[in-house]
Amino acid sequence: MKKIASFLLVLLVFNSCSENVKFNDVAFQALKNTAFWKAPQYTVTVAKNGSLTIEGINANELLTLETTSANKGNYVIGNGAVIQATYYIIENGVENNFATGISEDKGFVKITKYDGATISGEFEFKAINEDLGADQLYVDFKKGYFNNLPVTKL
Repeated sequence: MKKIASFLLVLLVFNSCSENVKFNDVAFQALKNTAFWKAPQYTVTVAKNGSLTIEGINANELLTLETTSANKGNYVIGNGAVIQATYYIIENGVENNFATGISEDKGFVKITKYDGATISGEFEFKAINEDLGADQLYVDFKKGYFNNLPVTKL
């Protein structure tokens, strides 16, 4: 009986020590070709027609996500849709433009929260370099998310 009481006491102590932590940090980040990428600057606009544009800037890089709406939902990039993602970078004086096409499925943008003032969600995509002779032909963004980004309505 002592062992059971001791076990329950230990269980209670460890259970009491846990905290439910909720992060409300503003963020726009992802894994870019398996390396951590974060945009310290960002803008989010909703046009009069309801379309959404999210831009993240990191020094010499620009990532843009475009959807037809800011409403909650999953938006497929490519596959004949007008949903798209682009990535622009200047390295060593060389400009590289990467873009998703509309011919095949290349990823998604998932909006999980939009309250009219801020927006949150997830994204993943693979984009092709517009210069097919470049050293890097693709850029791959995985596990991307944006959290509590302020929204400007046009």
